[in-house]
Amino acid sequence: MTAQNTVARLNTPDEVALSKPRSLTRIALTRFLNHRMAVLGMVMLLFVFGFVTIGSLFFTEAQANWVDTARRLSPPSSEHLLGTDSIGRDVLIRSIYGGQISLLIGGFAVIVSISLGTLVGLVSGYYGGWIDSLLMRITEAMLSIPTLLLLLVLANFLGNRVGEITIFGRVLSGSVVVIIFIIGATSWMYIARIIRGNVLSLKRSEYVLAAEALGAPTRRIILLHILPNTLAPLVVAATLGVAQAILQEAYISFLGVGVKTPTATWGNILEGARSYIDDAPWLWLVPGTLILITVMGINFVGDGLRDALDPRSLK
Repeated sequence: MTAQNTVARLNTPDEVALSKPRSLTRIALTRFLNHRMAVLGMVMLLFVFGFVTIGSLFFTEAQANWVDTARRLSPPSSEHLLGTDSIGRDVLIRSIYGGQISLLIGGFAVIVSISLGTLVGLVSGYYGGWIDSLLMRITEAMLSIPTLLLLLVLANFLGNRVGEITIFGRVLSGSVVVIIFIIGATSWMYIARIIRGNVLSLKRSEYVLAAEALGAPTRRIILLHILPNTLAPLVVAATLGVAQAILQEAYISFLGVGVKTPTATWGNILEGARSYIDDAPWLWLVPGTLILITVMGINFVGDGLRDALDPRSLK
Protein backbone atom coordinates (compact mmCIF):
# COMPACT_ATOMS: atom_id res chain seq x y z
CA MET A 1 0.00 0.00 0.00
CA THR A 2 1.41 3.42 -0.95
CA ALA A 3 1.90 6.24 1.51
CA GLN A 4 -0.77 8.29 -0.29
CA ASN A 5 -3.35 5.54 0.12
CA THR A 6 -2.40 5.16 3.77
CA VAL A 7 -3.00 8.87 4.44
CA ALA A 8 -6.33 8.74 2.58
CA ARG A 9 -7.40 5.72 4.58
CA LEU A 10 -6.54 7.41 7.87
CA ASN A 11 -8.41 10.57 6.95
CA THR A 12 -11.82 9.09 6.23
CA PRO A 13 -14.69 11.19 7.66
CA ASP A 14 -15.57 8.63 10.34
CA GLU A 15 -12.00 8.43 11.60
CA VAL A 16 -11.58 12.20 11.57
CA ALA A 17 -14.76 12.55 13.62
CA LEU A 18 -13.50 9.97 16.08
CA SER A 19 -10.18 11.76 16.44
CA LYS A 20 -11.77 15.06 17.49
CA PRO A 21 -11.39 15.80 21.19
CA ARG A 22 -14.59 15.59 23.24
CA SER A 23 -15.49 17.66 26.28
CA LEU A 24 -15.73 15.99 29.67
CA THR A 25 -19.46 16.73 29.76
CA ARG A 26 -20.01 15.00 26.45
CA ILE A 27 -17.94 12.01 27.51
CA ALA A 28 -19.93 11.69 30.75
CA LEU A 29 -23.23 12.03 28.88
CA THR A 30 -22.21 9.36 26.38
CA ARG A 31 -21.23 6.98 29.18
CA PHE A 32 -24.52 7.64 30.94
CA LEU A 33 -26.63 7.03 27.83
CA ASN A 34 -24.72 3.80 27.15
CA HIS A 35 -25.65 2.58 30.63
CA ARG A 36 -28.87 0.66 29.98
CA MET A 37 -30.03 0.50 33.58
CA ALA A 38 -29.48 4.24 34.02
CA VAL A 39 -31.65 4.93 30.97
CA LEU A 40 -34.29 2.57 32.37
CA GLY A 41 -34.08 4.46 35.65
CA MET A 42 -34.69 7.75 33.84
CA VAL A 43 -37.77 6.28 32.16
CA MET A 44 -39.08 5.08 35.54
CA LEU A 45 -38.54 8.50 37.10
CA LEU A 46 -40.20 10.26 34.17
CA PHE A 47 -43.22 8.01 34.69
CA VAL A 48 -43.40 8.92 38.38
CA PHE A 49 -42.94 12.66 37.74
CA GLY A 50 -45.57 12.51 35.02
CA PHE A 51 -47.95 10.71 37.36
CA VAL A 52 -47.70 13.28 40.17
CA THR A 53 -47.63 16.37 37.93
CA ILE A 54 -50.02 15.57 35.10
CA GLY A 55 -52.42 13.94 37.55
CA SER A 56 -52.69 17.16 39.54
CA LEU A 57 -53.99 18.89 36.40
CA PHE A 58 -57.10 16.70 36.48
CA PHE A 59 -57.72 16.51 40.23
CA THR A 60 -57.53 19.05 43.05
CA GLU A 61 -56.08 18.63 46.51
CA ALA A 62 -59.55 19.20 47.95
CA GLN A 63 -60.65 16.05 46.12
CA ALA A 64 -57.69 14.18 47.63
CA ASN A 65 -58.84 15.12 51.15
CA TRP A 66 -62.57 14.71 50.49
CA VAL A 67 -64.11 12.24 52.96
CA ASP A 68 -67.09 10.11 51.89
CA THR A 69 -67.71 7.53 54.61
CA ALA A 70 -70.54 6.02 52.59
CA ARG A 71 -67.92 4.74 50.12
CA ARG A 72 -65.22 3.65 52.55
CA LEU A 73 -63.03 0.74 51.42
CA SER A 74 -64.66 0.69 47.99
CA PRO A 75 -62.73 -1.48 45.50
CA PRO A 76 -61.49 0.00 42.20
CA SER A 77 -64.38 1.13 40.02
CA SER A 78 -65.19 3.59 37.23
CA GLU A 79 -65.87 6.28 39.86
CA HIS A 80 -62.76 5.58 41.96
CA LEU A 81 -60.19 4.01 39.64
CA LEU A 82 -57.96 2.76 42.47
CA GLY A 83 -60.59 2.44 45.17
CA THR A 84 -61.04 4.37 48.42
CA ASP A 85 -59.43 4.21 51.85
CA SER A 86 -60.87 3.53 55.30
CA ILE A 87 -62.71 6.88 55.46
CA GLY A 88 -63.72 7.11 51.82
CA ARG A 89 -60.89 9.16 50.28
CA ASP A 90 -59.84 8.40 46.71
CA VAL A 91 -56.58 6.41 46.70
CA LEU A 92 -55.55 7.53 43.20
CA ILE A 93 -55.84 11.23 43.96
CA ARG A 94 -54.15 10.87 47.35
CA SER A 95 -51.30 8.94 45.70
CA ILE A 96 -50.84 11.81 43.23
CA TYR A 97 -50.62 14.52 45.88
CA GLY A 98 -48.86 12.23 48.35
CA GLY A 99 -46.19 11.59 45.73
CA GLN A 100 -45.57 15.32 45.39
CA ILE A 101 -44.93 15.61 49.13
CA SER A 102 -42.77 12.47 49.27
CA LEU A 103 -40.60 13.73 46.40
CA LEU A 104 -40.45 17.20 47.98
CA ILE A 105 -39.31 15.70 51.28
CA GLY A 106 -36.69 13.59 49.50
CA GLY A 107 -35.33 16.53 47.52
CA PHE A 108 -35.18 19.11 50.31
CA ALA A 109 -33.90 16.62 52.89
CA VAL A 110 -30.97 15.91 50.56
CA ILE A 111 -30.32 19.65 50.19
CA VAL A 112 -30.07 19.90 53.99
CA SER A 113 -27.83 16.84 54.31
CA ILE A 114 -25.62 17.87 51.37
CA SER A 115 -25.19 21.37 52.83
CA LEU A 116 -24.23 20.07 56.29
CA GLY A 117 -22.05 17.25 54.99
CA THR A 118 -20.21 19.43 52.48
CA LEU A 119 -19.54 22.14 55.07
CA VAL A 120 -18.22 19.68 57.64
CA GLY A 121 -16.18 17.75 55.07
CA LEU A 122 -14.57 20.85 53.55
CA VAL A 123 -13.65 22.43 56.88
CA SER A 124 -12.44 19.17 58.40
CA GLY A 125 -10.38 18.09 55.40
CA TYR A 126 -8.80 21.44 54.57
CA TYR A 127 -7.91 22.74 58.04
CA GLY A 128 -7.03 19.41 59.66
CA GLY A 129 -5.57 19.37 63.15
CA TRP A 130 -7.87 19.68 66.16
CA ILE A 131 -10.71 20.93 63.95
CA ASP A 132 -10.57 17.74 61.92
CA SER A 133 -10.40 15.60 65.05
CA LEU A 134 -13.37 17.38 66.68
CA LEU A 135 -15.61 17.27 63.60
CA MET A 136 -14.79 13.63 62.85
CA ARG A 137 -15.50 12.58 66.43
CA ILE A 138 -18.90 14.27 66.19
CA THR A 139 -19.49 12.53 62.87
CA GLU A 140 -18.54 9.14 64.29
CA ALA A 141 -20.76 9.70 67.32
CA MET A 142 -23.70 10.44 65.01
CA LEU A 143 -22.92 7.33 62.96
CA SER A 144 -22.96 5.17 66.08
CA ILE A 145 -26.62 6.02 66.75
CA PRO A 146 -29.13 3.87 64.79
CA THR A 147 -30.59 6.25 62.22
CA LEU A 148 -34.13 4.85 62.33
CA LEU A 149 -34.24 5.08 66.13
CA LEU A 150 -33.01 8.68 66.02
CA LEU A 151 -35.60 9.52 63.35
CA LEU A 152 -38.42 8.03 65.39
CA VAL A 153 -37.44 9.82 68.60
CA LEU A 154 -37.00 13.24 66.95
CA ALA A 155 -40.12 12.92 64.79
CA ASN A 156 -42.23 11.91 67.78
CA PHE A 157 -40.84 14.77 69.90
CA LEU A 158 -40.96 17.55 67.29
CA GLY A 159 -43.69 16.43 64.89
CA ASN A 160 -46.57 18.28 66.53
CA ARG A 161 -44.68 21.44 67.51
CA VAL A 162 -45.07 23.21 64.15
CA GLY A 163 -48.48 24.38 62.93
CA GLU A 164 -49.82 24.26 59.40
CA ILE A 165 -47.89 26.16 56.75
CA THR A 166 -48.92 27.54 53.35
CA ILE A 167 -46.60 27.02 50.36
CA PHE A 168 -47.65 28.20 46.90
CA GLY A 169 -51.25 28.29 48.01
CA ARG A 170 -51.17 24.76 49.46
CA VAL A 171 -51.83 24.23 53.16
CA LEU A 172 -49.45 21.58 54.48
CA SER A 173 -48.95 20.01 57.85
CA GLY A 174 -46.02 21.60 59.70
CA SER A 175 -44.66 18.09 60.22
CA VAL A 176 -43.48 18.17 56.58
CA VAL A 177 -40.87 20.81 57.44
CA VAL A 178 -39.94 18.96 60.62
CA ILE A 179 -39.44 15.66 58.77
CA ILE A 180 -37.30 17.36 56.09
CA PHE A 181 -34.91 18.80 58.67
CA ILE A 182 -34.86 15.65 60.78
CA ILE A 183 -33.94 13.43 57.81
CA GLY A 184 -31.40 15.98 56.56
CA ALA A 185 -29.84 16.40 59.99
CA THR A 186 -29.43 12.65 60.48
CA SER A 187 -28.00 11.72 57.06
CA TRP A 188 -25.09 14.11 56.43
CA MET A 189 -22.36 12.01 58.03
CA TYR A 190 -21.50 9.76 55.07
CA ILE A 191 -21.38 12.79 52.77
CA ALA A 192 -19.02 14.56 55.18
CA ARG A 193 -16.63 11.61 55.15
CA ILE A 194 -16.71 11.39 51.35
CA ILE A 195 -15.98 15.12 50.98
CA ARG A 196 -13.25 15.04 53.64
CA GLY A 197 -11.48 12.18 51.85
CA ASN A 198 -11.55 14.08 48.56
CA VAL A 199 -10.32 17.29 50.16
CA LEU A 200 -7.39 15.49 51.81
CA SER A 201 -6.25 14.25 48.41
CA LEU A 202 -6.90 17.56 46.63
CA LYS A 203 -5.39 20.07 49.03
CA ARG A 204 -1.85 18.93 48.15
CA SER A 205 -2.47 19.12 44.42
CA GLU A 206 -0.20 21.40 42.41
CA TYR A 207 -2.92 23.90 41.49
CA VAL A 208 -4.00 24.26 45.14
CA LEU A 209 -0.40 24.72 46.29
CA ALA A 210 0.10 27.29 43.51
CA ALA A 211 -2.99 29.22 44.61
CA GLU A 212 -1.73 29.22 48.21
CA ALA A 213 1.72 30.41 47.08
CA LEU A 214 0.09 33.29 45.17
CA GLY A 215 -1.67 34.38 48.35
CA ALA A 216 -5.22 33.44 47.35
CA PRO A 217 -7.61 33.63 50.33
CA THR A 218 -8.65 30.35 51.91
CA ARG A 219 -12.31 30.86 51.03
CA ARG A 220 -11.43 31.30 47.37
CA ILE A 221 -9.24 28.20 47.33
CA ILE A 222 -11.98 26.09 48.90
CA LEU A 223 -14.84 27.40 46.77
CA LEU A 224 -13.08 27.73 43.40
CA HIS A 225 -10.35 25.08 43.43
CA ILE A 226 -11.38 22.29 45.80
CA LEU A 227 -15.20 22.23 45.84
CA PRO A 228 -15.68 21.96 42.03
CA ASN A 229 -13.43 18.90 41.99
CA THR A 230 -15.60 17.13 44.58
CA LEU A 231 -18.84 17.59 42.62
CA ALA A 232 -18.75 14.15 40.95
CA PRO A 233 -19.02 12.08 44.16
CA LEU A 234 -21.34 14.74 45.59
CA VAL A 235 -23.79 14.38 42.69
CA VAL A 236 -23.85 10.60 43.07
CA ALA A 237 -24.32 10.83 46.84
CA ALA A 238 -27.12 13.37 46.43
CA THR A 239 -28.92 11.21 43.88
CA LEU A 240 -28.84 8.12 46.06
CA GLY A 241 -29.71 10.26 49.10
CA VAL A 242 -33.08 11.21 47.60
CA ALA A 243 -34.08 7.53 47.45
CA GLN A 244 -32.92 7.01 51.02
CA ALA A 245 -34.86 10.06 52.23
CA ILE A 246 -38.07 8.87 50.55
CA LEU A 247 -37.68 5.47 52.22
CA GLN A 248 -36.97 7.04 55.61
CA GLU A 249 -40.09 9.20 55.35
CA ALA A 250 -42.08 6.09 54.44
CA TYR A 251 -40.64 4.22 57.45
CA ILE A 252 -41.55 6.80 60.06
CA SER A 253 -44.91 7.65 58.47
CA PHE A 254 -45.81 3.96 58.36
CA LEU A 255 -45.01 3.79 62.08
CA GLY A 256 -47.32 6.74 62.76
CA VAL A 257 -44.83 9.49 63.65
CA GLY A 258 -44.22 10.98 60.21
CA VAL A 259 -46.19 13.52 58.21
CA LYS A 260 -49.55 14.18 59.82
CA THR A 261 -52.89 14.12 58.04
CA PRO A 262 -54.60 15.61 56.11
CA THR A 263 -51.34 16.07 54.16
CA ALA A 264 -50.81 12.87 52.20
CA THR A 265 -47.53 11.09 51.55
CA TRP A 266 -46.91 7.62 50.22
CA GLY A 267 -45.74 6.66 53.70
CA ASN A 268 -48.86 7.68 55.62
CA ILE A 269 -51.09 6.19 52.91
CA LEU A 270 -49.34 2.89 53.65
CA GLU A 271 -49.85 3.50 57.38
CA GLY A 272 -53.59 3.76 56.77
CA ALA A 273 -53.52 0.46 54.88
CA ARG A 274 -51.82 -1.46 57.70
CA SER A 275 -55.09 -2.87 59.10
CA TYR A 276 -56.50 -3.82 55.68
CA ILE A 277 -53.63 -5.67 54.03
CA ASP A 278 -55.78 -8.69 53.14
CA ASP A 279 -59.22 -7.06 52.82
CA ALA A 280 -58.24 -4.01 50.71
CA PRO A 281 -54.94 -4.68 48.90
CA TRP A 282 -55.41 -1.61 46.66
CA LEU A 283 -54.64 0.58 49.68
CA TRP A 284 -51.00 -0.53 49.91
CA LEU A 285 -50.41 -1.77 46.37
CA VAL A 286 -50.52 1.66 44.71
CA PRO A 287 -48.26 3.71 47.05
CA GLY A 288 -45.99 0.72 47.62
CA THR A 289 -45.49 0.25 43.87
CA LEU A 290 -44.80 3.96 43.38
CA ILE A 291 -42.17 3.93 46.14
CA LEU A 292 -40.59 0.83 44.58
CA ILE A 293 -40.46 2.37 41.09
CA THR A 294 -39.08 5.67 42.41
CA VAL A 295 -36.37 4.15 44.58
CA MET A 296 -35.28 1.67 41.91
CA GLY A 297 -35.22 4.42 39.28
CA ILE A 298 -33.11 6.69 41.47
CA ASN A 299 -30.69 3.87 42.29
CA PHE A 300 -30.30 2.98 38.61
CA VAL A 301 -29.63 6.62 37.75
CA GLY A 302 -27.17 6.87 40.64
CA ASP A 303 -25.26 3.84 39.37
CA GLY A 304 -25.17 5.36 35.89
CA LEU A 305 -23.88 8.68 37.21
CA ARG A 306 -21.22 6.94 39.27
CA ASP A 307 -19.89 5.14 36.19
CA ALA A 308 -20.25 8.18 33.92
CA LEU A 309 -18.40 10.51 36.28
CA ASP A 310 -15.64 8.03 37.16
CA PRO A 311 -12.38 9.68 35.99
CA ARG A 312 -10.63 6.30 35.90
CA SER A 313 -12.97 4.95 33.24
CA LEU A 314 -11.51 5.05 29.72
CA LYS A 315 -14.68 4.10 27.83
